[in-house]
Amino acid sequence: MPYDVHAHLACLSKEETYAAFSSPSSPSFLIASAHSFGDYEASLEALKGRPESGVSAGVHPMAADADSPECISFLEALPDILKGCVALGEAGYDIHPSNRPMEEQRFFFRKQLEYAKRLSLPVIIHCRNAFEAVFEDIRELKPDLPLILHGYSGGFKYLNDALRLGCHISFGLPLSWPESSKLRRIAAMLPAERILTESDSPFCFSYRGGGRSLPNMVASVEAAVAEARGISADEADELIAGNVRRIFGIH
Repeated sequence: MPYDVHAHLACLSKEETYAAFSSPSSPSFLIASAHSFGDYEASLEALKGRPESGVSAGVHPMAADADSPECISFLEALPDILKGCVALGEAGYDIHPSNRPMEEQRFFFRKQLEYAKRLSLPVIIHCRNAFEAVFEDIRELKPDLPLILHGYSGGFKYLNDALRLGCHISFGLPLSWPESSKLRRIAAMLPAERILTESDSPFCFSYRGGGRSLPNMVASVEAAVAEARGISADEADELIAGNVRRIFGIH
């Protein structure tokens, strides 16, 4: 059964959530990402009756806004919220003209790394166009925690630094796209203990131009890992299962 370490269940309809968990390819383990009080409650509700799964919580860099009372309130509440979570995140940097300035995002990310250190939680990192900043913070703060670069987009350029800093690489649906040969080469060369899979539902297409993604589509990512590494589907499943158990303390 596949493993989905990053999905946004709070953004799925009830019908989509049902479909996500009623398929033969539905994930046996899923982490629902929450970025607000409402997300957190909705994620807990969606995972009722699924003790094998869990929630991560964090201020998304695209929502990191020091002028937003709701955002600041959620940040301040995180230490208590995280006591019921399996990871912190997603948190990190997203460099785009529509987002808040870099230094504002840095305040939120570094504060959240401090929370994760305090609670000994894995950190799910969102990074777009900002790997140097992420790595600088990791080197300076030395969180000494499992760090997951979700939906990895750093190519070969940032891969060695990511591995040296102990980061895990989480592959999303793009790994299964025909044109993603570079990503598959990365999946082939990674140390086995650094590989994870995710759906990033509903924000990642199963293929370009496709519809919203669902967690059960993570099975295609696991199949792509198997193909890239020249191993069987069962071997890929066991590889990823072992990593999930080790990183998130699942037995």
